[in-house]
Parts: sequence; structure tokens; C-alpha cells
Amino acid sequence: ELGLGSPLRVLSRALQPPDPLAVERAMDFLKGVGAVEDIGGDSEAITALGHHLARLPVDVQIGKLLLYGVLLRCVDAALILGAAMSLKSPFLQTAGTAEASKKSPISHFGTGDSDWLSILHAFRLWETQKAKGYQAEMSFCHK
Repeated sequence: ELGLGSPLRVLSRALQPPDPLAVERAMDFLKGVGAVEDIGGDSEAITALGHHLARLPVDVQIGKLLLYGVLLRCVDAALILGAAMSLKSPFLQTAGTAEASKKSPISHFGTGDSDWLSILHAFRLWETQKAKGYQAEMSFCHK
């Protein structure tokens, strides 16, 4: 702890202080992911998880996924999903027709009701095709 007071108090002294509601929402979010905890009164403290997250140059949610991936020894899956979280979903459709949804990528790679598992499955299938050579990879990508 730096002994500077609450984040709202510190930030209120900035040249252009943020909206107090935005600071409150940010603190609630950090508490929700376990990066910050209440220690009594108006005081908060950064948790061990928060210290690790603060050192990572990624969004808090992606950082937590990566850290838990290391702890649970599923780093490859965590890295794939972390990368996918930072991009637009490959399964988004622009056409809203029933015919388009039948041909959507998620219907081809779907794994249960989870887009995340479908993304992981699609990535693993792509890796398999890539190992077969350029033509197989390009054929896969154009499906």
C-alpha cells in the first residue's frame, strides 16, 4: 500500500479527474475479478492476483485467464483463448438469414453451446491442416 488514500481521492486531484461513478465501477470490476479486496472502511488493497495482473501488458480478464492457464497447466489453450478474446469473433455473421446460419462457421466447429470451446476446436483443426501443407491449410481456411 502506498498510503495515498482511496483511488477516488487520489484521482480527484488529477488535472482532469475521471467521473467518480467510472472509478467506482472500475473498482467494483477489479474486486469482482479478485484483483482488489476491501480491508475495512473505505480502504482497499491489491491482492496477490492483482499484483501479478498489474505486471501483465494485457486486459485484466485476459491476464487472469493466462495466469490460471499457467497454474492449471493448460497454457496452450489459455493462450489461444486469450488471443481470441482480443479479437472479433470469427463466428459472427453479417447476414441474418436461416440459410446463412446453417452455413456459419460455428455450426461447422461447434462444440456444445460454447463459442470458446468452438474457437479452441477450430484452432486445433487448423493446426492439423497446416501441418499437412499449404494447400490443405488454404482449403481449410476457405471452408
